[in-house]
Amino acid sequence: MNLIELADTLPNGFHDTQVQSFEMDYVGRILRFRLDVWIGEMEDEARRELYRLADLTLQEVAYLVIEPPGTGAAWQKAGEVRVDVGPGHPSKSSYLVPEAPPGTLASWFFLDDLNCFLYCAAATAELQWIGEERVR
Repeated sequence: MNLIELADTLPNGFHDTQVQSFEMDYVGRILRFRLDVWIGEMEDEARRELYRLADLTLQEVAYLVIEPPGTGAAWQKAGEVRVDVGPGHPSKSSYLVPEAPPGTLASWFFLDDLNCFLYCAAATAELQWIGEERVR
């Protein structure tokens, strides 16, 4: 399963998910994220703000490109970073991002609080829940 297929299994994809941390293992070509995933249901007020802690692992990573924070972004403020995820590369990107090699999928994470993108290409994605549902 790739990152977009995985996102399609979640109630809200990765929209409004909070990134706590990530690490890139260049030797193993593995990109790991610790996420607080928004799993809330908009129609149910009692469940609207539900989140659940998870580890996202991308394997066979071909590349990782991280834009610097946008002008005026709150990059000096410590805390989680809200993200959204999508396929390919946004057309407004001014960065040269390579084509995804065969067998991988190009994807982006928009780091909302930093007003920048993280681009990657990976073959597979896996999500492991590590916490219980809770209201934020």
